[in-house]
Order: sequence, then C-alpha cells, then structure tokens
Amino acid sequence: HKSKAYFSTWLNMQYIKWKRGKIEITTSFHQINSLKEFDPEFAGPSDWAQFYRSAGLQVVPAKAPSEGTAWKRPALSSWREFENELASDDVFTLWWGPKGQHSQRTNMGLITGKASGNVFVVDVDSQRHDEARDWLASVRYDAGVSQFDTPTQQTGGGGLQLLFRAPEGWVPPTCKTPI
Repeated sequence: HKSKAYFSTWLNMQYIKWKRGKIEITTSFHQINSLKEFDPEFAGPSDWAQFYRSAGLQVVPAKAPSEGTAWKRPALSSWREFENELASDDVFTLWWGPKGQHSQRTNMGLITGKASGNVFVVDVDSQRHDEARDWLASVRYDAGVSQFDTPTQQTGGGGLQLLFRAPEGWVPPTCKTPI
C-alpha cells in the first residue's frame, strides 16, 4: 500500500476570449493547497469533490449510467440554485462529507459559469467528426499554440472537453453544433 503523499499543485486554467475575430489567451495559476493530504491514486469520490471545490469549481453529484436516460444530469431534485455561487459548506458536507448522501458516488458534474469562477467547457466531438478535429486545430493555430495549457479530459465517447475561464465581465456564448 502506497502511503499518502502531501499534495500541493497548481491548476492551470487558461482565460480565453475572442476579440475582433482573434483569440486572446492568458494563463492563470490557481494554487490548490487547502487539502493537507491528497493522493490522486487513492482518493475517493469525496476527496475528489473537495479537490475540485478547493479550485473554486462547483461540483455536484451526478446520476450514473445505471440510473436511466438522464444520467449526465445532476442527482439533485433541484440544482439551478447552485448556478451563481458555490454551495454552502453545510450543503457540500451534506453531499460529500464523511457520511454525506453522495460521499461514495463516483459520477459528479461541474456547474459551469458564475458558480465556478466563470469556467466554461469547449466540448469537441473530434472522434466522430473530422470537421471538429479540423476546427480545434485551426483554433490552436490562430492562438499560436500546439496544445492549450488548460484542464482537458477525454470523454467516454472519445471526444475532448477543454476547460477555460472567461475573464470577468465576458460571457462565453453557448453554441451547439453538430460537430
């Protein structure tokens, strides 16, 4: 059994905005140090939820695939009340605390926008659409980077989700396309 390591890291979050047809990118470094011990290899769901919260992200319990067709939705009867600010410590403990209602729930979601410090997600279905892969390559080219230095994850379907933080006062557009 590997002993827990003291874990302090920097979360790189790029600010991105389009200005006059050009992409402007700056990088922000948010130090996550509120967790005294965190070992990503041995962390449970509650540990991960606390890790994300310490980065200022609004993490909520989400339904699992076994819970029906709406499995990518929050496992809460109401979640809109959490769109504008982080859930209170009492609510977070109710969800993710040692005896929390969702402390062992491995599926969790992120409420983007104001509650998560203006974080937004670019979801690219590059595995299904060559146009999406080409679009992402052109955005990187226009930005002068080969890869974005921002949290990125591969989706269960093989696409990419890139997290960015919008500058204060700038609201990222919602744009759903078939690619």
